Amino acid sequence: MRRTIPKRRGLAAVALLAAVAAVAAACTTAPPGIDTEMLTGELKAREAAFQKAVADHDENAFREYWADDAVYLPEGAPLVQGRESIVEAWAPLLHDENASMAWTPDFAEVGTGGSLAYTYGVFRFTVTDDQGNPVERIGKYATVWRRGDDGEWRIVLNTGNSDALVEEPTAGGQD
Repeated sequence: MRRTIPKRRGLAAVALLAAVAAVAAACTTAPPGIDTEMLTGELKAREAAFQKAVADHDENAFREYWADDAVYLPEGAPLVQGRESIVEAWAPLLHDENASMAWTPDFAEVGTGGSLAYTYGVFRFTVTDDQGNPVERIGKYATVWRRGDDGEWRIVLNTGNSDALVEEPTAGGQD
């Protein structure tokens, strides 16, 4: 049986691939005066601070990591455009003290111009179900960042998807 990808999901994937390809193409040799290694360090620190804002359920801090024109491509849902709409989309996680999300950037690269970059890695999302049991999802993500005139890195495109549901084994190891 042939599996088809919904058109909306396919277009989102194409948009993400095009953005990552554009950033990757820009990640060749930097012109004089652009220290991409230093900027990559700044980017990694910025992503760590962003993760802390999520872990702390700090909606105001979370908001500051997104560009005004950012796009979020949530799993199984339509794309979300604009900083305030993205904050609204993430509000259930940010307001649920029983939910947590942590991630590890496996790779970060800054483009030669020093204003675009991307990161990708693995995330772990944990929430408590209606019976009080923890439910975890592990997946991967990709984020495109833009360095503003103020020198701050902000997210312009973000997406992630789950690998599989991590379920607790039942008594006796039987499923």
